[in-house]
Amino acid sequence: MKTMRWKGLRLLFVAIGVVALTACGSSTDEDHTNGHSDHGQQQGAESDVEATLKVDVTVEPEPVQAGEETAVRAAIIQNGEAVEDAHVVRFEIGPEGASEDEREKVETALVDGVYQGMYTFPEAGDYQVMVHVTARGSHMMDAVEVSVP
Repeated sequence: MKTMRWKGLRLLFVAIGVVALTACGSSTDEDHTNGHSDHGQQQGAESDVEATLKVDVTVEPEPVQAGEETAVRAAIIQNGEAVEDAHVVRFEIGPEGASEDEREKVETALVDGVYQGMYTFPEAGDYQVMVHVTARGSHMMDAVEVSVP
C-alpha cells in the first residue's frame, strides 16, 4: 500500500512538472515576433554604422626617402567625424609581396586626432602599408602602396 502511494505521488509530481514546462514554453509565433521584431532593425542599423568606418592612410614627408624616418598616419572617420577612441590601430609594413611574417609591425599613438607610427623604409622600392583598425565594435584592414624612389 505504501509503495502504491509513493508511485501515485511520483506520477503526480511528473504530471505537474510536464504541465509547468509546457505552459512556460508555449508561445505563439505572434508573441515571439512581437517581442523580437526590432532586433533585425537594430542589427541592420549597427551594420550601417560599422560600414561607415573609413581609414585614410598617408605618409609624411612625401616623397618618402629611403633611410629616413617617415610618419605613417591613419585618419579614421565614422559618420563624418574623427574616431579618437579606437582600441587598436597598427600598421604592417613590408616590401610588396611580402608575407605577413615578413612585414614589420608598427604601433601607433594618437597625435592631433590622427593615429601615427614612425617607420624607416630601408631602401628604394614598392612597399605595402597595411593598417589594422579595431574601433567601436568592428575590425577592418586596408592597404596602400608606398613607392620609395
